[in-house]
Amino acid sequence: MKALILVGGFGTRLRPLTLSRPKPLVEFGNKAILLHQIEALVEAGVKHVILAVSYRAELLEEELRHQEARLGIKISMSHETTPLGTAGPLGLAKQALLADMEPFFVLNSDVICDYPFKKMLNFHKTHSKEGTIVSAVVLTLVLTLVPDFGPDLGPDFGPDLGPDFGPDLGPDFGPDLGPDFGPDLGPDFGPDFGPDFGPDFGPDFGPDLGPDLGPDFGAFVTKVEEPSKYGVVVYDEQTGKIDKFVEKPKVFVSNKINAGMYIFNPDVLKRVEEKFMSLEKEVFPFMAKDGQLFSFDLSGFWMDIGQPKDFITGTALYLNYLRQTNPSILAQGEGIVGNVLVHPSAKLGHGCRIGPNVVVGPDVVIEDGVCLSKSTVLGGAKVRSHAWVQSCIVGWKSSVGQWVRMENVSVLGEDVIIEDELYVNGARILPHKAIASSVADPQIIM
Repeated sequence: MKALILVGGFGTRLRPLTLSRPKPLVEFGNKAILLHQIEALVEAGVKHVILAVSYRAELLEEELRHQEARLGIKISMSHETTPLGTAGPLGLAKQALLADMEPFFVLNSDVICDYPFKKMLNFHKTHSKEGTIVSAVVLTLVLTLVPDFGPDLGPDFGPDLGPDFGPDLGPDFGPDLGPDFGPDLGPDFGPDFGPDFGPDFGPDFGPDLGPDLGPDFGAFVTKVEEPSKYGVVVYDEQTGKIDKFVEKPKVFVSNKINAGMYIFNPDVLKRVEEKFMSLEKEVFPFMAKDGQLFSFDLSGFWMDIGQPKDFITGTALYLNYLRQTNPSILAQGEGIVGNVLVHPSAKLGHGCRIGPNVVVGPDVVIEDGVCLSKSTVLGGAKVRSHAWVQSCIVGWKSSVGQWVRMENVSVLGEDVIIEDELYVNGARILPHKAIASSVADPQIIM
């Protein structure tokens, strides 16, 4: 069985990291993004992975040559000399995809999830039509920081709301919320958030917020549906047959989005050509019209990690997934808070607070007294003593100085030096730069 991964593109949304290496080779959870996908495909029985490449293909070939031997599969490159969109690469690789006349997978290289490829294949075989799209519900959870939010809801929180707020909600903001909390939010509050929502936040929506998110977090949760960022699908929930596919609608159509993973029968190749084409605009709508397109619901986590903000969010989702499926791989011990993944070769100092939702890469040095949360520190980087880093990505071999405060989705490219006692707010700093003064406002530093 074969798979085509759409790798082509310059990775501009994930700059400055992609100025040093192609996006598929950027480490996510201490493993190249592409390897998460390839390893999952191999588990599903794929023997030949084709990469639709254009930008810096030589680096991909070099890295994947030994992965090919390790995994016991064939990995080949389909080189685009000009951009071909999302459908054109299928036309370019048509000969390879038709070699055995079996169904084949197609996926976007930005997608991170639990990759239900075996279930996808089984579902696809049940309807035997041209294509299956994986669909996911788009949800954003917003957790608001509230000071002194505890059993009595805090001195500031209670009086303003009045005495009725306490008894009605109950002392622990959990069991005593009562039946009104469920029905008022509706059945979507449970199933759409999925089974992961309960255990991770704790049965009473309280205790597990402490170790994972910090004791001062209150349970204000907002469900935000953002399908307009993606292609959406409208389908029969009983059969999965797609009635309509709309790419990035201007008005609400559905909250089920195209998750960027597909399985096709070879017949779909009659619909594509070796030119710039869009699956979402020029292929899927017509397949749906012909009754040849079905939807498979994704039940686990999903994120497009193609830009820094989503990369950070996706890291939190991935670490939570590891907590449920392989908790022994996560770090434990003094100073570790919530879900943290630390490479065995990394060195952590004394008196640190690491977590929640932190990934520390190979050969990283975290000195004494550092506070790290919601961040990824890539290989060979150093965070010096008493630095405070939140919601950031620290690039390879970069250095964050002593007593630095860095936050708000700041991203350091490779080999960036932040000198001591500076404040960095939302900066994107290109590789090989030395920063000697604070960056108070979000900006790109070239």
